[in-house]
Amino acid sequence: MTRLLRLGAAAVAGIVVGAGASLAVQSGADPEAGPVPGPATPATAAAPTTVTPDPDPGDGTRPSATRAPTVLAWTAGGLPADFAQAARALLETAATTVVAGDPVLVDAVHDAGGARHPSPPPGLVLGLDAIGIDPTTYGPFAARRDRGAVEGLAAGQALVGTTSAAVHGLAPGDRVQLRDGPVVEIVGVVDDRSVAAAELVLPAAGAGAAGVTTPRYLLARPAGAAAPLVTALRALAPEQPLRVRTEGETPYLRSSDAVLPQSRIAATFGSFAFTPTPGARELRPEPAWVDANIVAADVPVLGRVRCHRSLIPALRGALQELADRNLAGLVETYDGCYNPRLVAVGGSISRHAWGAAIDLNFGGNRTG
Repeated sequence: MTRLLRLGAAAVAGIVVGAGASLAVQSGADPEAGPVPGPATPATAAAPTTVTPDPDPGDGTRPSATRAPTVLAWTAGGLPADFAQAARALLETAATTVVAGDPVLVDAVHDAGGARHPSPPPGLVLGLDAIGIDPTTYGPFAARRDRGAVEGLAAGQALVGTTSAAVHGLAPGDRVQLRDGPVVEIVGVVDDRSVAAAELVLPAAGAGAAGVTTPRYLLARPAGAAAPLVTALRALAPEQPLRVRTEGETPYLRSSDAVLPQSRIAATFGSFAFTPTPGARELRPEPAWVDANIVAADVPVLGRVRCHRSLIPALRGALQELADRNLAGLVETYDGCYNPRLVAVGGSISRHAWGAAIDLNFGGNRTG
């Protein structure tokens, strides 16, 4: 809760309830709207110099003793042109892979026997966070137990992370009909850490047909320590607001790494199908989900809000603390919570569509 207080008059907060009903505040409610990558910090402060244990593969083989931590690089809107090629050529780099990412719409899911899943129902769609990978270069960055599934991924196939499988009821053998792409068959469920908690993972050979084409981020394995590679990557794009993170600094190595992945939002607040509005940002979630989850409530400082019911207790507590410290004046405007729409840049589902984000003082501080 104190993090909300520290945001002060510059607050544009996306507030979400995480595991254990804790309160998390993320600068920027939408993945592509924020957080805006900040200025570079010294590599010695940003990059751990120790090597990272290779996790137990869980397949009966022994994990390798240690390895250098993976380094992530991303910038809002996609990587700069030629960035990946330049990164591969660095002496500090042992291996790299580029991950594409874009939202996809799902018209229907059928199981291996041909029976249709209840979600999405006819006439509605599911919106999934999808990534496109090169199975060969991406494989070494996955957990050892998942590398076989990743490296064997072929056109017409897809993987899902464990959270996506649980939230959307997806399993190997299911066939997913993409609205603007082909039918893909799910051939495996892998650890969220292996796929940055993405909801649908496509091979490069099939990602383009599905519209997953934006190069969102690069993963790099250092040839030695991580710090020199961090410095070298930042030097490749000195004029870009490049975010460079090292394994262990963030839960998932992906673009917009400070924002909870969509799969985790759906796991916390529920998954819903919706009716899209062609050519517009508005969407209409299925009424049953709205009725069960979106409520109007009175909270300190803001008054009446309309948000997800799971958000209300934490929001009420945080704002009461603000009032108790005589800091309510820092909140100049309340600019909304539940607002079912797509993010302006990138077209992913806004956290406001779940009623899981609050905009405060938005007019003078749009990026947080």
